[in-house]
Amino acid sequence: MREPSSELILAGKTLLTLRGGARVVTDLRGVPVQLVGTEPWEQRVTLFRPGFRMEVFQLQPDQVIRLS
Repeated sequence: MREPSSELILAGKTLLTLRGGARVVTDLRGVPVQLVGTEPWEQRVTLFRPGFRMEVFQLQPDQVIRLS
């Protein structure tokens, strides 16, 4: 089974690509500030942002991770 994947695009520009089950919280400019675990079990989430290294997180249900 393939992991869910989503992209955040604003004004035609890809701000991030996310693999895995999580919610991305952004500020008013579309900059991601938090990841929130949305699945009822632990999830491996991979975040790709232009200009940043690929980031991998292990998210527990309802866990919140602040992004810098």
